[in-house]
Amino acid sequence: MENELRPGTLRVGWIHTERNRESVIEGWTLQADGELFRLIHASRGFFGLRDQVTRWASDGSTGWGDDPDRTKYQYGPPEILWFVDSSGCVTLTKPAGFGHRRSGYGDRVELRYRRAVLGGPTLTDYRRINGLRSELPGLRGWMAVATTQPVSTLDNEGKVVSVSFSVTAPAAVRLTRNLNLEARPSFSTRRDGDTFAVDELLYIQSQVRGPARPWDEHLVLHRAVRDLLRVSSWMPMSFGKQFASHTDDRQRTADGKSFGPRWSGVETPKSSPPPVPDRHDFLFRFGDINGGPGVRRWLRLRSDFWRGLAPLLDLVEDRRAPVDIRVAQAAIGLDAIGYQLVLESGRTPSEARRMSHESLLRRVWRDMSVHPDVKQSYWVDLGNRCYQGTKHADRESASLDELLEVEKLHQLVFRLWVAQRLGMERGVLADRLSTDSMSLSLSQNR
Repeated sequence: MENELRPGTLRVGWIHTERNRESVIEGWTLQADGELFRLIHASRGFFGLRDQVTRWASDGSTGWGDDPDRTKYQYGPPEILWFVDSSGCVTLTKPAGFGHRRSGYGDRVELRYRRAVLGGPTLTDYRRINGLRSELPGLRGWMAVATTQPVSTLDNEGKVVSVSFSVTAPAAVRLTRNLNLEARPSFSTRRDGDTFAVDELLYIQSQVRGPARPWDEHLVLHRAVRDLLRVSSWMPMSFGKQFASHTDDRQRTADGKSFGPRWSGVETPKSSPPPVPDRHDFLFRFGDINGGPGVRRWLRLRSDFWRGLAPLLDLVEDRRAPVDIRVAQAAIGLDAIGYQLVLESGRTPSEARRMSHESLLRRVWRDMSVHPDVKQSYWVDLGNRCYQGTKHADRESASLDELLEVEKLHQLVFRLWVAQRLGMERGVLADRLSTDSMSLSLSQNR
């Protein structure tokens, strides 16, 4: 049976704890429900190790006569537990609360976790990791990396009589020295009946040889690359499979010799990844921003302008909010970008704070050489009127058509501003703008 934790999975086994890895607490059920990973234990009373289980589900109002100061034992869900059954070991981290139900028949304790690592035979401490590898649908098209090279053979009439494939994983592409972040091409093959398929893969990978690092140090870099693709495609792109490595969890030969770190699957409660955008929908691609240097410029931009980028990036992920709320959120983001640009120009924070929303929009526009097909005054006036009408109850509300238009204009201005900040050539960007679906939608509706 495969060591997996898809939603609906139910497994029965035992656990090990950090305080005493040699001891075993039996009788646990591990459940994955698409929201959390739940460890459930039932017992008939308080004795031995089961007494410790009830302490994990004990809140601050419960008193314990043998530990009045609550210093001798663990209270609350442990930061890390190892669940083991016949299918393998699952490391559970990121506690998310507990449940405790008591009756005359016994106790039922539930411990909840947000992260599971499907590790190897050793009880590895996966609270920190040395490496993280993430699938990101759309990355291969954005970077234009191909591992498969088909060669067709034609007969005298021009008909294809045979096709041969050469499948080679190119060298990894370095993105930044920070945690050795790189894009690592790979491939896999599978046969299903009469069908033979080649899956071309491109992972984002960060890896360090020294001490293990917190998950967030790795994740912030992976999310930054994902956000870059979101800006380019303006689609809610999400990670597919993820894998983690730790120097203490090694692959070994049959005779026990170590030959490298194991890449163990990482499970988090999540929905299915959204559709992969067509590569022609990208406003800019990896080569347009000079590859790795462009990614590094994006990391600096994301850090310096995060107050403005965050609300705009959120609009890509969640499109369920009413249009007036989305317009206000986009305006807040552009306002923050304009404010940071004013500071970047040498003005003081007090001077920047006194500037109106209209002035900050104009500051963003002046930082660009390629713009949407509207006049600056039209965008600024319409944007300010829609924002003020949404923000203040005593202002006249904009019409639905105006709100829809300014929402797309704000998003397009933001994407164009990012592309130019990352070094995309003006002529290439102007040409790409003429075929961009968001720009074409604005032109058709005007």
